[in-house]
Amino acid sequence: MYRISQQISLHDKIIELLLEANTNNFEVRMNPDGQKNWLIRDGAEEYYPDLILLPKGSTRSTIIIEVETEESVNQNHAEEQWVPYSKLGREFYLLVPSDSLNKAKLICRRYGIASRFGQYWWDGSRWALHFED
Repeated sequence: MYRISQQISLHDKIIELLLEANTNNFEVRMNPDGQKNWLIRDGAEEYYPDLILLPKGSTRSTIIIEVETEESVNQNHAEEQWVPYSKLGREFYLLVPSDSLNKAKLICRRYGIASRFGQYWWDGSRWALHFED
């Protein structure tokens, strides 16, 4: 699924914020703007989530984060990415705009996707992020 250029910029800005927030505890691998820089293999399949987090000193990722925009929180995206990412044996997080959080949760329930959730929003002066416990 392609995002319009303004949404791509927002998507990649949120990825950058996640990078900055996680560099103390993790080695962060990024695949912004649909790039295929870092992958996770599962048999013959290759997956390229937005962020792959490896604990410092580890060679195996433990967390996958997929950043979505309003237009990418949908059933097609869930089938293409969320379902397989949730089955890779890592903690799987979806980070969505605040206005799309309930929709993302509903889609995950419908498809049996095991995901943790986060949301982002503009607080008037900066982008804010929050992950649920």
